[in-house]
Amino acid sequence: NEQATTHEGIHARLLAAEQQIQQLREQNQKLEAVRDELSLQLQDTQIAAERDSSDLQKLHALHASAVKEHQEAAQRESEAAQRAQADAEALRVEVEELKE
Repeated sequence: NEQATTHEGIHARLLAAEQQIQQLREQNQKLEAVRDELSLQLQDTQIAAERDSSDLQKLHALHASAVKEHQEAAQRESEAAQRAQADAEALRVEVEELKE
C-alpha cells in the first residue's frame, strides 16, 4: 500500500511538472511573439531614422546651396553697384568737363 502511495505521489508530481513545463512553453511562446513584434518595431524605427537622416542631409545640402547662391548674388550686386558708382563718377566728370 505504501508503494502505491509512493507511486501515486510520483505520478502526481510528474503531472504537476508536465503542467508546469506546458505553462512555461506557453509563456515562452508569448515572449517570443513579443520579441518578434519588438524586433519588427525596431526595424521600422531604424528605417524611419535612416530616412529622417537622409532627409536632414538633403536639407543641409539645400541650405548650404541657398547660402552659397545668396553670397554669390550679394557679390554680383556689390560689383554692379561699384560699376554703377564708377559710371556715375565718370559721367559727373564728363559733365564738369562739358561745363568748362
